Amino acid sequence: MHNADEPLDRDLGIALDALDAPVRNVSVDAIIREARSRTRQRQLRLAAAAVVMLTAVAVAALPGSPVRRWLTAAARSIRSQEHEQLVPPRDSVPKRAQGEMRGVSTEIGTSTQISFSDLQQSGDIVVRLIPESQLRIRSPEFPSSYSLRAGNITVRNPGSRASYDIEVSERSEIRVVVAGRVVFRRLNGAVLVGPQARADGAYVLSFQEREIR
Repeated sequence: MHNADEPLDRDLGIALDALDAPVRNVSVDAIIREARSRTRQRQLRLAAAAVVMLTAVAVAALPGSPVRRWLTAAARSIRSQEHEQLVPPRDSVPKRAQGEMRGVSTEIGTSTQISFSDLQQSGDIVVRLIPESQLRIRSPEFPSSYSLRAGNITVRNPGSRASYDIEVSERSEIRVVVAGRVVFRRLNGAVLVGPQARADGAYVLSFQEREIR
């Protein structure tokens, strides 16, 4: 009659026998030799990689080498990608940058005079009335040379072809002078010198000599 615990005792004995197996004795010298062996293998791999790299450089230096052509194409591709990243798309450039208005603004009293030193071969002066007690003059090519004194402005414009937008208080007496001649004067709501207002309320004056003289 078999005991039901015999298979369990047999398996347990096998497991205990495995635990009693002797542990491999490893010396310190063996550990050092193993470490040195791995270090030599790593050094050999690095040396092999260096040889491959130097060989590729030497081959690339030969005229007509396919490696040289491949490296050249790769460098051009990298430079092209860098250029595309550095140069912004045209659509991202502000559209106002090409014709950006520049000028000057000042507070004025009951009268103001805007003077231009010279006649021009082209260009217009557009005068618009505003409710504020201010004088604003703007142009895409506003000259850097001008003088501002007590609400009056003198623009030095020799050789210019620019047009100017002037916004000035509707309550002030307004005089526009070109090359020493008054081309526009408005006083108490009436235009004494110059053209009448357009349908949009603006007064348009020409810089051309035949229009002024």
